[in-house]
Amino acid sequence: MAGSSSAPALVATFVFGLVVLAASAAIFFFVKASKSPLIRDELRLALSFFLAASALWGILDFATTLVHENSASACQTVISFAAVFDQVARVSVEQFLLWAVNGGIKVTKLSLAMQGALLVRFILGAIFVGVQRPQFEPVCVARNLILPIGVIVMVTDVAMVAALSTKVVLAKKSNALRPELSRTNALIFVTAGLGIWTGVSGSDTRV
Repeated sequence: MAGSSSAPALVATFVFGLVVLAASAAIFFFVKASKSPLIRDELRLALSFFLAASALWGILDFATTLVHENSASACQTVISFAAVFDQVARVSVEQFLLWAVNGGIKVTKLSLAMQGALLVRFILGAIFVGVQRPQFEPVCVARNLILPIGVIVMVTDVAMVAALSTKVVLAKKSNALRPELSRTNALIFVTAGLGIWTGVSGSDTRV
């Protein structure tokens, strides 16, 4: 029994370790990639937020594997902060894609509507963090106290991914992307990765 109980923790440790290493290395690259100040480059800024939040999420989710099963308060603290950085990472990568497809394009009602939708997504993420509660399976994990909140967040993410995917494809076909992005399929890969991440994170809505 001890071996079977420790297996999820070992897998989690490996996965979260990879996330932290990859995100930490990428942060250094993106921060140093240009001589211009980070605050003046919205794409690098959004990516840096995403990578930093991902690294912190990985560290905190790893910490959940170390929480003793009798320490519900410690579990609550760790999962709350982990949920915060998870939501920040999601919103940051969505903001990156939105800025990327809108770069160099005149502001339209659609782009403003999508920016408003992303703001709503941010608010929903904050609410989602507030309804996380601790449980042990066998390690400390988050439990969604109100299922509809998790479902709404999931549906919103799916809608955002679909809208952003459409904009990325259309912008690439019409050569409306920034020059440094139009020559590669980076945005397509990022969007696909976001879609996969959204799809496999359905377990976050568990109660």
